[in-house]
Amino acid sequence: MARIKTNVKSLTNKYPSADLWITGHSRGGAMTTICALYLQKHGYYAKTVITFEQPRVGNKEFAEYFNHVFPHAMRFTHRNDLVPHLPPKSAGFVHTATEMFLNHGSSGFIICDGSGEDPNCADGRKDAKSIKDHMFLFGRFSGCE
Repeated sequence: MARIKTNVKSLTNKYPSADLWITGHSRGGAMTTICALYLQKHGYYAKTVITFEQPRVGNKEFAEYFNHVFPHAMRFTHRNDLVPHLPPKSAGFVHTATEMFLNHGSSGFIICDGSGEDPNCADGRKDAKSIKDHMFLFGRFSGCE
């Protein structure tokens, strides 16, 4: 994280009027959530935090704190993707708030209820076991071959 902070400081000095955006996919989305809070603690506030198909990162208190600090953050999920169901809620993990649930083919989305665990969105997909839905987002392959 120290290297990220150093790089953000350098870029902020070089481009002082630029907005800081932090984004990531899957495990990178989980890291994005933690990184955004880390940078904010050190004086670098991200205007935009967007994650794609991330797993749950922390407990209820963590999610509430993140939602308070970044009320406009967005978390995209896709159809039957397995990853947003990990780690399980039964282990005490909870998603951060604003979920954008993409339909099949990513041609449209639902803005979910803001709870992080909307039963009408990813949390309601009890059969979500798809790696393919995790790897294809917005009609593009998003992983490694």
